[in-house]
Amino acid sequence: MNQRLGISADNAENLAIAVSTTVFSVLAVVVSPAIADAGFALSIMSALIGAVSLSAVFVLLRKAFHRAWARPILGAWIYRTRPHDESKRQEVGFGVAEFSQSADGSLHYRVDLYHDASDAIDAATGESSVAESHGTAVGLAQTFEPQTGALWILYQVQYYDDDEPDREGHLYLRASGPSGHSILRGSWASDLEGKQLSAGVMTMTRPEAFQDFMDRDSRK
Repeated sequence: MNQRLGISADNAENLAIAVSTTVFSVLAVVVSPAIADAGFALSIMSALIGAVSLSAVFVLLRKAFHRAWARPILGAWIYRTRPHDESKRQEVGFGVAEFSQSADGSLHYRVDLYHDASDAIDAATGESSVAESHGTAVGLAQTFEPQTGALWILYQVQYYDDDEPDREGHLYLRASGPSGHSILRGSWASDLEGKQLSAGVMTMTRPEAFQDFMDRDSRK
């Protein structure tokens, strides 16, 4: 729907301004005859109420329009990573990712890291409150293009175990699947303390679809 309406991160704020000012203008025309017959004090109060109302309408519309273009990725996801290096193909990792959004449209990305798929599923679905995470990742910068389904994230990883060095990297995913955004697939690359480059592939699904993804993948 957001694509049909032409809503994007670039024009959401301008659309909110245009719609809110239009609504305010229409209301002004409707109520202006009554205000004209009112006293000075009531006219001033009406103007103040109108200004506050215009601001409130703008804030609500801006939030709604920004959520419209970001809705396909907002919320919880589970992902699996696997290195490109054939000698490290068994070093599979899992994460529970959460995409959120500020009122101004800024995207936020946070991940809890897990060694096992079952722990990631339990944590994401709330089946277990003691699923043990071994680190977290946060997005330092992220962009999403709803028209193409492309998602790019610059991230930083911090581990709880001192034996695992913290790292930074970038992630590029593209939405796919029947609905256009049911699965995110792509690649990641990270810099290990500036000494070693690690890279691989990632597949991300909604929590309710992850077990089915794992089952299908194991049958290949």
